[in-house]
Amino acid sequence: VTAIASAAAIFEMPQKAFRGLDAFDDAQMAVSWTEPRRVRKAFRGFDGEEDVVLSVAAGLPLFVCTIADVFIALDLVVRLLPFRMGDLPADFLAEGIYLIVTTAIACAIDFKALLGMFLHSRVHALNCAAGTGVICSVLKLSILNKVQNYDSLRLPSMALAFDLVSGELQLNPLLRKGSEWHFESVYGSACCAYLATYFAMSVLYNGEFCIDKVAKKMMLYVISGIALGMFSGLFAAQSSMGWLLVAHALLLAWAVTQCRKQDKGKIF
Repeated sequence: VTAIASAAAIFEMPQKAFRGLDAFDDAQMAVSWTEPRRVRKAFRGFDGEEDVVLSVAAGLPLFVCTIADVFIALDLVVRLLPFRMGDLPADFLAEGIYLIVTTAIACAIDFKALLGMFLHSRVHALNCAAGTGVICSVLKLSILNKVQNYDSLRLPSMALAFDLVSGELQLNPLLRKGSEWHFESVYGSACCAYLATYFAMSVLYNGEFCIDKVAKKMMLYVISGIALGMFSGLFAAQSSMGWLLVAHALLLAWAVTQCRKQDKGKIF
C-alpha cells in the first residue's frame, strides 16, 4: 500500500508542480492576444497627433499653391481668349506629348506610387495643386515667352535630338531663355521638383526601403530622369531648376543609402 501511495504521489507531483505554470501560461496567452489591441490603443493618440501635424504642415503650401494656381489660370484664360486654335504656339502639342511620355514612364516605374500620390495620399490635394501649377505655368510661359525656332511639329530625328540636348531648341518653357525672370518659371520648377521627389520617395516607401525591391525601379527612374533632362535642355540652360535638381538628387541619394538589403543574392 505504501509503495502504491508513493507511486501515486510521484505521478501526481508533476501535475501539482506545473499546475501553477499552466495557469501562468494561460494568463500569458491571454495577454499576448490582447497585446496588439493595447499597442494599437497606445499608439492611437500618436497617429492622431501625426495627422494633425501633417495637416498643418501641408496646409500652408496647399494654400499658397491654390492661390498661385488660380492667379496663373485666370491670367492664362484671359491671354488665350484672342487666340484661335490654329494660332496657338507650335510647342503646345510638343509639350503635351512630353507630358504624356513623362506620365507613361512614371506608370512603368511604379503605377501604384503614381496613382497613390494623387488619389490615396494624405496630401493628395497638395500634389494635385502642384501638378496643376506645373501645367498652368508651362502653358502661360508658352504664350509669354514664345519659342523662336520651332514653327511646326517636327518628327523625331538626330538633328532635332542634337538641338534639344545642346539647347539650341528650347521646347521647355520653364527652362527657356527669358523665362528665368518670370514667377511661373520658379513656381513651376519648384512644383516639378516637389512632385519628382514625392514620387521617388513613394517608390521607396512601397518597396519598404528594401534595396532588393526598389533597385530596378530606382535605376529606371535615374536613367529616364537623365534622358528627359537632356532632351528638355535642362543641362544646357541656366535656371532655378538646376539648384532644385541638385537638391533633389542629394535627397534621393540620401534616401537610397538608408535602404537595407534583405537578401544576400544579387540585386539585379
